[in-house]
Amino acid sequence: MQPKVSMVIPCYNKEKEISRMFDSVIAQTWDNIELILVNDGSTDGTRDIIAMYEPKFLKRGYEVKITDQQNKGLPLTVREGLSHISGEYVCQVDADDELDPRYVSSMAGWLFENPDYDWVSCDICCKMPDGEMYINTFPSGIDTDLKIENVLFWKICMSIVKFMIRTEFLQSCNVLSYYTEKSGSQESQLIFPLLTQGGKIKHINESLYTADYSNLENHLMSPIHSFNDYERAVKYYSEWYVPVNRTIRMLPISEYEKERLGALSRLAQLSRVTRYAANMETPDAALYDSLISEYAKLVETDFGISASILEKYFIPENTDKEVVQMLLDSVEDSILGIPPAKAQVFADKIYAWGVLGRCGRLWLKYLYGTALEPGELWDGLADGESVLKPDTGKLTSDDMVLIFPLKPSMVDEIKRRLESVGCNTMEMIDILAYIRAERFPEIYSAEAKFTTKIVSVKGD
Repeated sequence: MQPKVSMVIPCYNKEKEISRMFDSVIAQTWDNIELILVNDGSTDGTRDIIAMYEPKFLKRGYEVKITDQQNKGLPLTVREGLSHISGEYVCQVDADDELDPRYVSSMAGWLFENPDYDWVSCDICCKMPDGEMYINTFPSGIDTDLKIENVLFWKICMSIVKFMIRTEFLQSCNVLSYYTEKSGSQESQLIFPLLTQGGKIKHINESLYTADYSNLENHLMSPIHSFNDYERAVKYYSEWYVPVNRTIRMLPISEYEKERLGALSRLAQLSRVTRYAANMETPDAALYDSLISEYAKLVETDFGISASILEKYFIPENTDKEVVQMLLDSVEDSILGIPPAKAQVFADKIYAWGVLGRCGRLWLKYLYGTALEPGELWDGLADGESVLKPDTGKLTSDDMVLIFPLKPSMVDEIKRRLESVGCNTMEMIDILAYIRAERFPEIYSAEAKFTTKIVSVKGD
């Protein structure tokens, strides 16, 4: 018999979107599901839709638990849902998104067949106003990158919706005690305790979850994505990091680690605000300059990298959003001890494949003038002039192909077509790391070390 999966769905004012999620739940290929629906004081027709779908869920063979409460905010609503789980595995999804039919079966199936694993994750597809964006959970493709500091800096996607967790492991981490805030991020309250306690994780390199950001005016993140309301952006990120910092203080770790993670959290919050400022529809050079100055001072005070090094690169003229992103990523790489990427280029010719996609449009220009500047551009949607259709027949084993798509299925297809050639390849995560190392060598060569006022802590 299939193990039971408890699926928690917090529901608040989602009458226009919730049917899409409910239909995708009914379409799951896994039969033993316990649905825990928490109506967080909705003031629209959300509760009526829940009532309409309840008999459909029961007919499908699911167990259904419905809780109605006064509005408490997302984190406390999730906590309420988690307090009612009875399945062997648990997941939490958002009411306005959509599940692949294999979402439950792929992850629950892995946990069932591999009892030594404690949790499992998948990738996410985000629907944006200008198309779809594939979000890799682990951009480097290495599951062992699961560290709290990488979550703080958003270097890996840690959205709760893409995890399924063995209930025994979840409860051993005492997760419910961390849900204390009404607003802000809920990810830290679940993910940080799990990361602290370890646990073996499997990553399924497929998009099994679709997050819909196409109708941004109705989405929590709308003031951030619209890039025209700086004050609301500051408020959003301030609230997001409140439970993050509280969770860090509650973790069963040393005072030194709490201080270090707290300093990283402060810097990460300022980093998000600075990135937002660089993305504003009407750039404000004075605001950007002020934020960079504050950022440089914080890096110098807490991590010992001279502010003068950073200010050499952080200048008002560099408000181009991609440049700002690379600058901040370079500083964070240095602080997190990620070495600069080095490309030993001995290729006869360099080809760039997939240049008309999102990543190609954003990043190709930064390769010009470097050792990785491509001599020929390829894309399946090529115009036949400046960009050509891929032609693997002209490749030799001495050539290099730069792979710009992020979606694993597309990367795998490109690599499959290159197998018979045996040429070198480089994927997007390594291309970006190379660009950063080329542009900002002094940042990577600076010795970053957390400076704490703690003199001695027993047990550290």
